[in-house]
Amino acid sequence: MNISSLLCAGAVALVVAGLSACSPSGSSEEGIHAQVVAVAQGTTPPHAHEHAFTDGAATPKHTAPSFKTFRRGDGMKIDLQLGLLNLMPVELQSCGVSVSGLLDTLGGLLVGKAHAHAGHGGEAPAGAINVVAEDGTEFDLGSLLAGPGRYCGLVVALQPGMAAVTPKHGDGLDTDMSGTSVNVAPCYYTTTVGMTDEEAAAETEHLCIQARFQGPARTVSLPFAPVTLDHANRHLRVTVTTHYESWFDDIDMTLLAEDADQQRRLAENVEASLEALTAP
Repeated sequence: MNISSLLCAGAVALVVAGLSACSPSGSSEEGIHAQVVAVAQGTTPPHAHEHAFTDGAATPKHTAPSFKTFRRGDGMKIDLQLGLLNLMPVELQSCGVSVSGLLDTLGGLLVGKAHAHAGHGGEAPAGAINVVAEDGTEFDLGSLLAGPGRYCGLVVALQPGMAAVTPKHGDGLDTDMSGTSVNVAPCYYTTTVGMTDEEAAAETEHLCIQARFQGPARTVSLPFAPVTLDHANRHLRVTVTTHYESWFDDIDMTLLAEDADQQRRLAENVEASLEALTAP
């Protein structure tokens, strides 16, 4: 049996055993685990543009009662009314071991098993991170079992939500995540490219859209500084941060609501915005 076959057989065995984390020994040990949480983080200071919206006559009329305002890479101002992300932890990645090819083959099985362990807080539908929540709000993604070993990364998946999720319609925005990995409702200001922050803050001419990425599950490996888990070091906390202000970079906002290529690019931007940090 070649190395590829051995790897696949080992991964299937882990899935059947109900494990979501790989170790050098190929098994988990009771009490050794990683707790995974997610947070959203922007770079624009909170309420930086509040002064622009104090005059009721000039206040942009949005569907959602709350939203986050920021400028994407080219300077276009975005008011994000809805930003739901269905993110699932798949496994810890052993140092020096690449699992990308293995995940391509067994992604559906592994992601399905990780989903069984996931649970989220906040006001978003079950299984979704709400980036419009206050920056730093934690969403619990569940625990991954692990065996003794040295780990250098976390594999996560943008996973379509389960069909059983009850559609929630509020404030005119559809927050149903059934079959959906990313669900966004941005309002964008095309005239703000090239404006100063003060000029962009005062601009009110805008368009609002809602768009979803409903493609297959996508996996990404997020590296972190090497960590050793063993009998003396049984617990690891991994924080996955998404920097939502880069989600719409290089996106044609006029096409995003309907165009599959632009929606795929949105998913790629979401993946690129992720990073993982660890703490004991």
